[in-house]
Amino acid sequence: MEIFPVTLVRVETARFDTQLMENQEVTGREYQQGELAGWQLRSYVFHRDGAKCVYCGNARAERYELDHIVPRSRGGANRVSNLVVSCHDCSTAKDNMLVEEFLADRPARLAAVRAIRRAPLAGASQMNIIVPDLLRRIEQMELPTAEYDAYTTSWTRKRLGVLKTHVNDALCVGVPDAVVILPPMKTVVRSTGRGDRQMLRPPDKHGNPRGQGYRDYCALPRQRQGYTSCPGHRSRGKRVAGIASGDLVRLTHRKYGVLDGYAGLDKKRSRVAVSHDDMLVSVKAQDAVLLARNSGYRVSVEMNE
Repeated sequence: MEIFPVTLVRVETARFDTQLMENQEVTGREYQQGELAGWQLRSYVFHRDGAKCVYCGNARAERYELDHIVPRSRGGANRVSNLVVSCHDCSTAKDNMLVEEFLADRPARLAAVRAIRRAPLAGASQMNIIVPDLLRRIEQMELPTAEYDAYTTSWTRKRLGVLKTHVNDALCVGVPDAVVILPPMKTVVRSTGRGDRQMLRPPDKHGNPRGQGYRDYCALPRQRQGYTSCPGHRSRGKRVAGIASGDLVRLTHRKYGVLDGYAGLDKKRSRVAVSHDDMLVSVKAQDAVLLARNSGYRVSVEMNE
């Protein structure tokens, strides 16, 4: 908020009823989340499968359906692990066949569908935890906050004829009358870490090494400690000419000219490289200039697609 004048926050919520996903017959006392609508099962499956047919990979079909991996006529249940997104053509062609029969000539697709059947509901559980906590933190900032479900965003995007991207979805959260400008570029911030994990830090105030390795060592019986070396600290040795991996640098290359990017060091620690046109361009360490230390984040400008 120190950079952007934020006056309103719109949050796309996605609450998943994991009990209903596992068992659609749950009722009474077993069903404690009455405010969750049944259509969220469909929302979860489409979100998990990327809104494309798992059998043929078609992402531009006119009609999508939920298909049972094991058909109901063969004892298949309505559990989320038995439901996948299918285009109408594949759903019709599969009919009541087993997925092993239908995808016998496409082993890669068959393996992907089998992986879905074994997939846990960890992602849905994490969303149920993260979204309410995010809303609480926003409310502490005393900003006007509005909640919208994922279906409303999808409906708005299709109504306005907007191509699906993360940026465009953010523009369509809520019910806007129109999207005036679709940005051609987007700024992406990735968390990469600062290289300062506990094993790289100095000892604590008692002179003991930090980190899980040392705690595991202390948990060993005294007899075992006598035959086990205590884990020490690994010094951050990947540094050349004052430049460490992940630092923002400027290179002067005889072919490509002046390049800015995040540093990568070779094994001999004599050259510094940055990414340029999907390839690594390296120079000698003395031809690189440090612009900024690794802040734990990498910022890049990419196409909005």
